[in-house]
Amino acid sequence: MNTTTVAKKLGVSTKRIHKWIKHFNLSCKKNENGHYFFDDANFALLSTICEQMKQGVPLTEMKISLPRKGIQNAVTSPITDEQYTRLLERIERNERKIEEKASEVVSYQLLQQRREIEELNEKISKLEKQVQALGQEREGRKDIPLILDEGPRKVKKPAKRRSIVSLFL
Repeated sequence: MNTTTVAKKLGVSTKRIHKWIKHFNLSCKKNENGHYFFDDANFALLSTICEQMKQGVPLTEMKISLPRKGIQNAVTSPITDEQYTRLLERIERNERKIEEKASEVVSYQLLQQRREIEELNEKISKLEKQVQALGQEREGRKDIPLILDEGPRKVKKPAKRRSIVSLFL
């Protein structure tokens, strides 16, 4: 049944049906056009909801056992010991893979940091050599006075004298 047929049978609007589907998270099938297609189980749930609505029960207080999305494929039989041990083995395998990957990442990061430190040490040693060379060059020129450049000085312009006539104009 489609949404319109269900709505007519229940005496409600199609929008109301859509609201119930979203509110109760019903797992309804859709056709190739994306329209809902209801089976007997879904119709029974919707009719139960409709009856409770007619009795004045708010949606939040309705007590309905609903099959939720994804629960249709849930395991209904208990898990056997063999299945349980296989699951545990898979979990342990995945944990080992994660640990290996994490240690690989950490190793890579350490190598990168070591390279960066070595590069920085090389730069520091080059700078130290340059400072020593400048110091030796400075010692060789002790007789030359050190002049600090203060930049160009601003020269004050003399105040202009104004004539008496310009004051009145």
